[in-house]
Amino acid sequence: MGLFTTKNSRLKFEHAAGFPPYTRGYNTYNFNPKIIPSNKHLEFDFQLSSFSIEAVFELFQTVINKKPSEIKLRLLITTPINDELIIVTQVLRTLLSLINQSLHNKASSSQFCFYIKASDIQNILIEYNYIKAGQIDYFIVPKDTTYLLNNSPKSVHPVNPFFGNLYIEEKTNTLVATLWKKISLLL
Repeated sequence: MGLFTTKNSRLKFEHAAGFPPYTRGYNTYNFNPKIIPSNKHLEFDFQLSSFSIEAVFELFQTVINKKPSEIKLRLLITTPINDELIIVTQVLRTLLSLINQSLHNKASSSQFCFYIKASDIQNILIEYNYIKAGQIDYFIVPKDTTYLLNNSPKSVHPVNPFFGNLYIEEKTNTLVATLWKKISLLL
């Protein structure tokens, strides 16, 4: 397995950095992102506009330079909303917890607070389901859809319907290992 000796050791780091989808009360807790109108003024600590290795590495270079301790890091994700989002949020959480462990000897010393803007107004309900599965904390939508989403029926399905999916697990592990090789050289 390389970086992690067991699946549980990876889950421990993911959990420490902000609860991956399947540990936030998989069958019992119904996670619903907060809906924010796009006209509200918001400031972000970091922004991620691509899920490429280079973009994620650059994000963590900036995180390490700021030496975060005991804080929530507000991260705006401005990429397309699709199934890759679930993998990326797991990768980001895991890497942040590894950095926390290296810098502060405490895997949960800082956590990401994810924000994402609606990209396709026609499919806003589909996007909402993806961001829910990816555990995005805040969904920024046009003002006229805020009411619709806040008052839509809430799902009672498991938080992450893809839990245990071999493709997602393998891709998450591969991305974490690839990025950690580069990021660990900065510490």
